[in-house]
Amino acid sequence: MRSVRRVVSGAGGLVCLALVLGGCGSTTLTATQLAASAALAPYVVQSGEETGYDPVGKPLFASTPALWTEGDAEAAKTNRRLKEEGFRAALTQHTGEKENAAGVSWVIEFSTPTGAQRELTASFEHSSYEQSPNTAFAISKIPGARGFVAHGNGKSVADVWFTEGTCLLFVGDLIDTSANPKTAVVAGASAVYDRTAHSDGPCTKAQASS
Repeated sequence: MRSVRRVVSGAGGLVCLALVLGGCGSTTLTATQLAASAALAPYVVQSGEETGYDPVGKPLFASTPALWTEGDAEAAKTNRRLKEEGFRAALTQHTGEKENAAGVSWVIEFSTPTGAQRELTASFEHSSYEQSPNTAFAISKIPGARGFVAHGNGKSVADVWFTEGTCLLFVGDLIDTSANPKTAVVAGASAVYDRTAHSDGPCTKAQASS
């Protein structure tokens, strides 16, 4: 299993820990971007929703694909795909309370539900290949959710993706032991889904106006 833990440099020298595709985002936001960031905040994991993986620091907002993929070895390719899919904005929340555990929860808003679905397929397939072998799983209460668990080199990772309207959401955790982080990931994703799936937010508003 390849490492799912990497460090990338963000704006202003910020260093953030990312799982799979995390994006550091921007530390200086305009009033419009601050409003967009606040609107997306309910779509990432909140305190108390994942045992051992509470939020660390403030959420990081990305207004462009380039900010989202900063530090990614395949940034140019990913940027082109995200633009084609109608990328609007993204918000990343890093999580984890222990030195041997780290996680991330993020949401990307697209211009259409089709863009979100396309990116779910692309992200899941790429990450599943990178973290092979793995065991796939679904979450019964979240329609269309796709996840997997992988173990190797003394590490374990669990990742899950799902869409809500025009948004793609992700929750992923890594732990430097043989313990299985799937329970925490499912709990985090389920908490986000329970809070947002039937509410009036940017993911449903964007869908209605598209």
